[in-house]
Amino acid sequence: MLQNEKYAGDVLLQKTYTADFLEKKVKKNRGEVKQYYITRGLPTSEVLFQLQSHEIKKIAQQESCIFVGRCADFVLREEDVKIVKVFVRAPVEWRIKRKMQQEHLSHEKAAHLVHKMDKRRKKYYESYTGQIWGDPRYYDFCIDTGVTDFEEAVTTICSLYNSL
Repeated sequence: MLQNEKYAGDVLLQKTYTADFLEKKVKKNRGEVKQYYITRGLPTSEVLFQLQSHEIKKIAQQESCIFVGRCADFVLREEDVKIVKVFVRAPVEWRIKRKMQQEHLSHEKAAHLVHKMDKRRKKYYESYTGQIWGDPRYYDFCIDTGVTDFEEAVTTICSLYNSL
């Protein structure tokens, strides 16, 4: 039986690591940092999702943090961590105007980008979670920043978290 992951068609990541960034010292990894074994046949996007999920769980276990996107609500659903799942939305026209201001775009170009991003977020979330993106059933709190002032939204979310 083949033991080397390359012969099996798989990949082992982080066989070496940079021990000293200033002196650019690279050392063989003997358990000092986490290694990732990538099984042959998985699409790159699936591998990336697994790696992100691992890091989200690790960070959430170590400290208070905020994750925006990356299906973190789903990834952390069974973890023993303090979590508030929030969905932030705003009216499409408001988001288009904001995109126009941020990136100095025409209305047509900004609208195209906003709709394209919504489509990507929806596809990403639904393909990895099996849940409907933006469905209030999957969140502790949904807020519309087109109605609620941004600072008020931040204060409310922080209060919800601190009340846990």
